[in-house]
Amino acid sequence: FLDELNKVLRDEVRRQPRDVRVQIPEFTDVLDLVRHYRDSGSRNQMLETTLTCVCQLAAVISFFGNKTSQSFASSDSVFAGFCTGLLSASAVATSQDTLELISNALTTVRVAFRIGVKVHGAAQRLSKHGDAAVAQSWTTLIIGAQKEASIAALAEFNESKGIPHANQAYIS
Repeated sequence: FLDELNKVLRDEVRRQPRDVRVQIPEFTDVLDLVRHYRDSGSRNQMLETTLTCVCQLAAVISFFGNKTSQSFASSDSVFAGFCTGLLSASAVATSQDTLELISNALTTVRVAFRIGVKVHGAAQRLSKHGDAAVAQSWTTLIIGAQKEASIAALAEFNESKGIPHANQAYIS
């Protein structure tokens, strides 16, 4: 899995435009990539999304070890994930055995990287300074507010500031 993973990661980085490639540290393998990312001290949505999936999928593959023909998705199995974890859960749920999981995992890592690139690009466009790695959180938690009053206040704020629809504050 790791040998093929290294090829997939290098291939996905190579396919990106230069402005994306320069934001990813040079690496020889996934462990080297993790070290460089950790040492950089900055956030990178491309790598966070990708490495989250890699960790989750590697854990499942490691759990089943060399039992390449062992089926692990019985009819009463339930796989769940939240956010990026849905990608990993889907790879596991659609695999009949470890060999198929490895193939699905590599495809999932490709998808995770591409999603990360899209998220990173959106974050760059929405960030005031154009540097999503140093941007503050986009989320604020307000306890005790009435939903209707909050919606009205946000609508008034967005309108009074002339904020484009894509950049408007909203309640989720």
